[in-house]
This record gives sequence, C-alpha cells and structure tokens, in this order.
Amino acid sequence: LNLASGSYRLRVSAPGYAREYYNNVTPSSEATLVAVASGSAQTIDFDLNEGGTISGKIFQSNGVTPVAGAQVCVRPSLYFFDDGFYATTAADGSYAVTGLALGQYKVRVEATDYARLRYYNNVYGWNNAIPVSVTPPQNTPDIAIRMDPAGVIEGFVRAADETTPIQVGIIADPPSGAFEGIGTTSSAADGSYRIEGLPPTSYTVRIGDNYIPGWYAGELYNAKQTWQTADWVSVVAGATAAGINFTLDEGGAVTGTVYDATTLQPISGIQLRPFLAANDHQITPLPVTGPDGTFRINAQPGNYKIIAWSGGAYINEWYGGVQDISAATAVTVNFQQITAGIDIYLDRPGSISGSVYQSDGITPLPGASLFAFPVDPGLLGSGINAQPNGTYTINGLAPGTYVVFVTATGHVSDSQQVTVVGAANTPNINFNLETYPYTVNIVGQGVVGTSGGSVGVTDQSSPIAKAGVDIPAGVLGENTVITIGQVNDAPHLPHGTGAIGSVIHFGPEGLTFSTAVTLKIPYTDQDLAGAGVTDPLDLDVYTFNPITEEWDLVADPKTADEVNKLILIDVYHFSLYRLGHDSQTCFGDSEPDGDVDGLDLWEYMVDGYFNDINDFAESFGKMNCQ
Repeated sequence: LNLASGSYRLRVSAPGYAREYYNNVTPSSEATLVAVASGSAQTIDFDLNEGGTISGKIFQSNGVTPVAGAQVCVRPSLYFFDDGFYATTAADGSYAVTGLALGQYKVRVEATDYARLRYYNNVYGWNNAIPVSVTPPQNTPDIAIRMDPAGVIEGFVRAADETTPIQVGIIADPPSGAFEGIGTTSSAADGSYRIEGLPPTSYTVRIGDNYIPGWYAGELYNAKQTWQTADWVSVVAGATAAGINFTLDEGGAVTGTVYDATTLQPISGIQLRPFLAANDHQITPLPVTGPDGTFRINAQPGNYKIIAWSGGAYINEWYGGVQDISAATAVTVNFQQITAGIDIYLDRPGSISGSVYQSDGITPLPGASLFAFPVDPGLLGSGINAQPNGTYTINGLAPGTYVVFVTATGHVSDSQQVTVVGAANTPNINFNLETYPYTVNIVGQGVVGTSGGSVGVTDQSSPIAKAGVDIPAGVLGENTVITIGQVNDAPHLPHGTGAIGSVIHFGPEGLTFSTAVTLKIPYTDQDLAGAGVTDPLDLDVYTFNPITEEWDLVADPKTADEVNKLILIDVYHFSLYRLGHDSQTCFGDSEPDGDVDGLDLWEYMVDGYFNDINDFAESFGKMNCQ
C-alpha cells in the first residue's frame, strides 16, 4: 500500500476467514494505528483465523412476505460503534453475513418505508437486542427479523432569529434505548429535515451528535435543554408529525481526547454524555470520538459533568477519573469560548488469559476457539482464537463469573469456571487438550450448573435438529459447558444393525453422572420407513465405548416423543450416541459392475465397515439378500 503520511487503521478480509484489524484484533475500535512517514517502509503481517456466518430472512410484519433489498448490519455485542458487517437481502428476503470472528453479535436491519433500527429478536434499539453467538467456521442460521411500517417526523432548524437556516444532524429517540437515535437525518440547506422509518410510538427529538456548526448549542424539542424536560412527539404508522421546529441559541464548546489508560493510545468510538452539574440532567449532543480519540461538545453556557461511555469495551468513567457522578469534576462552558484539554483515560474491563496446549502441556494449539460463557445474569460473553504460540486473552469482560470453554479440531473440548474481578486480568487459565479420533461439529451448547438445565440444538437445518439433554438439579457440582455435536467419521454400528440418523456427540467427552440425565435423540418418519419400523420404540440406542472401541446397546427403558420425533433415554455418561435397529445386513453392487461378489465386499472393507478379516469372510453369506 502506497500511502500519504498520516496514521491508519489496517484491515484485512478473505473468504472463509474472520475479518481482522492490525494488530491481531477483530473489533475496529481496538485497532492499533500505524503511523506512516514520507519515504518510510513498513511490513505489517496478519494471522487470520476461521470466520463464521450469521444467516436468516427478513420479513414484513406478517412474518411471511419477504423484504428484498433490506440492509442487514452485524456488530459485536460489546462494540456499538464497531465498523460492522453488512449484507443486502435477496428477493426471498434471505441474507448471509460472513467473516465473523468467534463471539456474540447484534443483528440490525433497515429498509426503505420500514421502521429503522429493528434488531433481532424483533425489538428496537441496541440495548434491547438479543445477542447472536457465532462459532467459526459454523453458520448461525434462522436469524429472522420482522419489519413494521413506519411514520415520519419533519420540521425546520433555524437560528434564534427564526430565519437563518442551520444544517445539522437531528435525532429522534424512543422511550427505551434512547442513546441510540432510532431515527437520524440532517437538515437541508433551507433548514428543513425529515426523519423517516419511525415505528409508531413517542419520541424526544434533539440536535446532535458529532457536528454542530459554529457556536450553536445542542437542544431538545420544544426549546428544552435536557431529556427530562423535553416535549414528546407522537408518531402514527403511515402518518407525518409535522412542524417539529428548532431555533438554536449560541453557546460555547468543550473539547478533549479519550485515551486508553494503559497504552495511552487515543480511543475511537467512545461516546461522551454531558449532564448539568446542578441537577444531573442529561443534555444533547452526545458526540463520539473520531479515529484520533478527540471530541467536541457544543452546549449552552453553564457547568457540566461528562462521562465517557464505551458500550462495554472499557469501564465507563466521569471526567475527573471517577465512576460516580457525585465525585465527577465539573467543566465550565463560557459563551463563544472553547474549554479545551478535557481528556479522559479509560481502563479496560477485566480479562481472562492463558495458553492452550496439546496433552503434553508443551506443544501449543494455535487457532483453538475459546469463549467465556457468562454465568451471572446481565453479563455478555466474549471469545477469541488462540495465537500461533497457543496464548489467548479474552478482553471486554465485566466483573462476574464465567465458564471458559475451549475447543480445537481433533481434540477433546474442556472448560473452567473463572471469576473476573474489576478491571484486572485473570491469568494462567490454561488448557491441555487430549487428542480425539473423531471430528465433532458442535451445533448446540450452553452452561448448566448445580440447579440443572437443558441444552438443545435449535438450528432446524442441522441433521441433528432437536437433539438435546435434560440435566436434573444436583447432578453437576459446578457450572459446565454442555455441548451437542454431529460426528461424520465415527465407526459403523455392529453388523446386523441398521443405522438411523447421525452420530451425536454429547460433551464434555467422558463426563459421568451419579444420577441419570435424559438424552433426546431425533428421528424422522423417513428413518422409520427406511428401516421398516412402525413403532419408534423399536429403535435402539447405542453408545460408543472408547476402551473396547465397540458400540454398546443402552439398556431400556426409553420413551418416544412422537410429536417432536424424539427418542428419550436415561444415561450416566457422555460420549457418542446413535439410533439403530435390528437388520439383516445386505450388501449390494458397490463398484458397480453389474453383479454382487467379493469385490463389492472388499469396497465395504476399504470403507472401514468391517472390524477385521473374519467379519469380511462371514459377510459372504449376506450378499444380495432381499
């Protein structure tokens, strides 16, 4: 890249990989700036990890009619001001957002003539959105959103003389999630504005956020300084609320920079929220720091307290280096003057770090996926992939209890419970992973503790959809990440046993219980028909014994949920499980060459169907049976 002198954020993306910023981070706000000087040359390398996908469909409010051409935006759950990932829906309303790193995300959709800032699961505003988990390289499917018809707010923005037009941003905020303007626009050269895409509810309308020209101060409708005193504007679906006008007074400004307290690097994407020092009422605008970490707040003359808000990436802090507004240092704004140097230094939240090794405790496992599942309510999880040397650090964790789960291809997954205290790092959470002979594609997972719980596969496109496990209270002695995965390379069932569906892995591998847990193993009507079985209770449940390397029949009793097409059976350990049925094994023309003979059996043996040559010999009598 041949670049002019300056500071840059470098970003790389490639099909099948997670988008990454320099230096080995995925949130855009954590990118390390690279300074470029005239005539200089630098080498900047990237180590990419596998990327995941979020997919689904966007519908009208009836949940049936697709919305084509809608823009879907995906951002990490801890980073509201991240650059984000974008996709446009097809004619059938479908979309797929790729290049996502391990972690949790919030999904938003917008389209012309529909209400803006609609999030999964059919809510408005970032604060109300439900996070969606991504585990690369898997797809997280069926993230569907329904859109509502919208209303409009319009008016003019002028100076105090009620004649001079002002070009500025205008934001309409709903009763909840007010920090994220549900409707945003800018006034035209004549001062007119029109905010479209609003759902039917009431709004505060304000001037903001990042740029207000000259000395004009922020304001809320109707000539009010704070949210607490602003007049509400009612919006009706399909209608326009007109005459929502502003006449702006002049004031002064506050400027400063937000820094990382540890690295002393400026932080982009931090929101500044000013409050009246006299009564702690919040005013507008709420500017966001730029790439160089700077901000400017235009306000009426007076005294203010200012907090820097990151959305979770850092610990929020008031100017004066405190977390309590009562102890914050007030900032004075004077008419047509700039109060400069209002700098704020933010500490990062807690983190968890360690290393992932192979079973020898020495050889690193690069690229292993780690995720901190929250145990305490109100927390958000976060994840990361291990570096080439096996080390990892999961940042952005609020104080509380988590279960750190690690998985790597060809290895047994593992987890540890960890408590994050304040902004400190919890180090040395290390893992030594045993090798595993089979590849497990995890499609269902969740934390279960001493009070018990259920984990299931909700992805209806998965071959093991509806598979699950119910764990009674008191069975587990600590919070544990329970996983359900599909296995495609497991051994065949015993000869004379027909297989039903897929091999399912319940993990952690080898976990045992003193009290039975109930497995839910799915089947289909087609499975029954193919097996010649009419009663699903005639199906058997098998588990793989890693010591004998054979499938063992799981003793009854079992029950059948014929509505959901599930076999339910109590077990005392986790491993591989599969449904089967009694069947005379019949071998066909596998080559094919027009007949069934020993060569066909040899093809079966090459595919690993027989345990040894004796099995191979005994199978001659089963060729071409009816």
